[in-house]
Amino acid sequence: MSIQALLKRLILPALILLASGVKTQVCTDTLDIGQDTALCTGQSLVLDAGGNYLNYLWNTGATGSSITVNASGAYWCRTHIIDSTNLVVNGDFSLGNNYFSSSYGYGTGGPYGLLSLEGKYAISTNASLTHTNFSPCTDHTTGTGNFMIVNGSSTVNTHIWCQSINILPNTDYIFSAWFTSVHPSNPAILNFTINNQNIGPLVYLSGTTCSWQNFFQVWNSGANTSATICITNQNTAISGNDFALDDIYFAQECTFYDTVNVEVFNYPVVDLGPDQSICQGDSVVLDATADPASTYLWSNGSTAPMLTADSTTVIWVEVANGHCLTMDTMMLEVVEYPVVDLGHDTVICDGSSLWLDAPNDSSTYLWSNGSSSPGIFATMSGTYWVAVQRGSCQASDTIHVSISAGPVANLGPDREICLGDSVWLYPGPADHYLWNNGDTTSQITVSPSSFSNFSVQLLDTFGCSSSDSVSIAPIPLPEALIYRSADSLCAGESIELLAGPAGAYLWSTGATTPMITVKPYVSDSFALTVSNFSNGVNCYDDTSVFVRVSDCNHIYLPNAFTPNGDGMNDFIGPVGILEGYESYELIIFDRWGQQVFYSSRFTELWDGRIRGKDAPCGTYPYLIVLKDAYKPRDSRVGVFHLIR
Repeated sequence: MSIQALLKRLILPALILLASGVKTQVCTDTLDIGQDTALCTGQSLVLDAGGNYLNYLWNTGATGSSITVNASGAYWCRTHIIDSTNLVVNGDFSLGNNYFSSSYGYGTGGPYGLLSLEGKYAISTNASLTHTNFSPCTDHTTGTGNFMIVNGSSTVNTHIWCQSINILPNTDYIFSAWFTSVHPSNPAILNFTINNQNIGPLVYLSGTTCSWQNFFQVWNSGANTSATICITNQNTAISGNDFALDDIYFAQECTFYDTVNVEVFNYPVVDLGPDQSICQGDSVVLDATADPASTYLWSNGSTAPMLTADSTTVIWVEVANGHCLTMDTMMLEVVEYPVVDLGHDTVICDGSSLWLDAPNDSSTYLWSNGSSSPGIFATMSGTYWVAVQRGSCQASDTIHVSISAGPVANLGPDREICLGDSVWLYPGPADHYLWNNGDTTSQITVSPSSFSNFSVQLLDTFGCSSSDSVSIAPIPLPEALIYRSADSLCAGESIELLAGPAGAYLWSTGATTPMITVKPYVSDSFALTVSNFSNGVNCYDDTSVFVRVSDCNHIYLPNAFTPNGDGMNDFIGPVGILEGYESYELIIFDRWGQQVFYSSRFTELWDGRIRGKDAPCGTYPYLIVLKDAYKPRDSRVGVFHLIR
């Protein structure tokens, strides 16, 4: 226990003799480390002096509050304790400004309060009540009681607090006090003396206000019969140097002794042996005999040194020699002979196994293959046997195992077929068939409309089975469709024929593209074969289209051209086929009706220039005249745009 915790535990019950200033000095505490005790070998005893003493010394050299012993002998402990009587009168200032002396003057007031001047003190319940610049500190113990507040003097070694106490010679005393700064600047430096002799080091107060610090020292009185205790300040700073004192404590340190005798006795030696088993009908004799003075108590109530047992049970015995008691326990199990049955001779399928199982309990096992497990797998033809040992009881059995090769299912590789086609599936010879579609025939013909999985299980008369599966993916049949850009055309005109979507294309023209352009001069049919090909399977469809060709002339000019010298659309001329006419004329006019170009040759084109200069952009009318001796004159008119 810490000194601070010990001081908090102490009470102040002594009567204060106000008339004489003398206090009673009697150590009333006692020490008790226990009673004389007997132990058994291996046991230990904790001797505890309690936790309320300052220090401890055992005859073993230990200095803790307790020791653990396990050997015979006398054990003693010496302790010290602080007497509960505080010899300082009014050490907590609960009696106000009385029973102590000070070279400081009691506060007389001023602009900042009662302690406006240095070298003054006051007794109050709050430091801020004595000076407006002091922190609102309260007393150390309760927070509501009195304590001493000091405005530090500028003169070194000025007595702050003194008191004389009658003491016993050659006696240890403890001195304790609590202190705190009430203003953070220039904390005080306190010195503690008894009979003008320093005790302990100087104490430098923390600048943290209202944080109580403790001073504690042990002092021996020597030949002295009185002690004058004084507290002085070594700090002479005028600014700051403000602090408080509380709970000044001076008490006698008392010494106590106590002794305990410990004697250790041996346990009786008892050993019933390990747990054991016997076969049904046998018995066992258990012997717990120890020294002649021992007494016995068995689990069945018997008090004899020996016991005969013949049933499954937990058996225990207690043996006592007057001081120590020993107990031992053993488990006796009466074992029935094991029942072993590996079954009838049997046939198993090739690649499978047969689990041979002996009684799965605490028995031991020996199989024909040397295994010691409760069971084994039989995977080959042969004779298998097992011997089962349960305790000293043994039984055995034998079985013969044959192997059947069984059927082998084979549906071939996964495949693809054209949608609408069928495929024949045969897995091989067997006694029984079971398809995943519920069919039980040896073969099936299927024509799936979507990706499908077909599986079959083959069985023989011994129940041996084999299975296989095959995936069949129908390839969608392509649809041969032809789209054309016109229903009919003039001889020599072009027409586009476009096939519908498919994997591959073959036109009667030899083309293999989805779209072809043809320029027939007579009516004709164009055939198309389309196909989808996958993994060696080719699914196809075909169709044809008839293109009607008429004997007609259709000559015209494009609606625009761009004679800018870029090599694209730089000229304009007739488009179409000239058939059945003897002559041809092309006349191009400007927007005012003036002729800007004339040609009687079908292959002659206008370059967009007028008399060697670029014609302006705009709209240009044109006239095409076709003549033949056997046909009426045919004229074509229109406009086109010149764009640069």
